[in-house]
Amino acid sequence: MSEPWPLQLVIDARHTDRVRVRPQRFGTGPQVHLAVRTGPMIVYCLDSAAVSSIAAAWAQAHASSVHLLPTTTPDPRRAASSTPGSAWPVGDVVTEGPQRWDVSAPRPGQAFTTVTTDWLTVRVHDREALQTYTHAWEIGRASCRERV
Repeated sequence: MSEPWPLQLVIDARHTDRVRVRPQRFGTGPQVHLAVRTGPMIVYCLDSAAVSSIAAAWAQAHASSVHLLPTTTPDPRRAASSTPGSAWPVGDVVTEGPQRWDVSAPRPGQAFTTVTTDWLTVRVHDREALQTYTHAWEIGRASCRERV
């Protein structure tokens, strides 16, 4: 088996973004996993512990930061996105088991909330983005409860 690559994905989240939450099967087997898409990333959660820990991190971020973030912020990519040939990267990640998360609310010198684990950092710049991620993981957690 090959060695895993250390990977750290950093996302700057602004505004409302696309959200999709859906259960999926591995081939024809009985194993069901949850695919959660928020903006440029899809997280495949192999068990409810992964979903619960990620959802808890976003709930904590919402509780500690929603009142500190502006409603919306200018997006430096918006001007470039109309340029022909523009592209933005996306990431797919597989998680299993509980994940350890750090949440940091805005403070002097840092105008955004960070939600971080060893493989991901999301810098949330406004309330719209915070609501997008929090809502996606609330749906994910509810999906897991329905399946138990």
